[in-house]
Amino acid sequence: MSGAGAILPRSEAADLVVAARVRRGLSWAQVAAEVGAPVVWTTAALLGQHPMSAEQAAAACALLGLDDAVAESLRQQPSRGSDPARMADPTVYRFV
Repeated sequence: MSGAGAILPRSEAADLVVAARVRRGLSWAQVAAEVGAPVVWTTAALLGQHPMSAEQAAAACALLGLDDAVAESLRQQPSRGSDPARMADPTVYRFV
């Protein structure tokens, strides 16, 4: 993260979410239950594909032991197609 007030990049937030989930031995379904949303939607949101509400981001970060910087990143609207690795997947590429 660079500069004062800069928002944590979504890809970094997603990496922190995955690491925290694995470290705590939680499934995506358990995280989704805490967030109060479907597992597929929650997983996609936590991996940076769409924004979460403030309440959802706070619930996920509390469960995962992550700070407000991650929650702030999870609330931001992503730019579709901004992740080159995901854009290499032919299935994803067709829908962007």
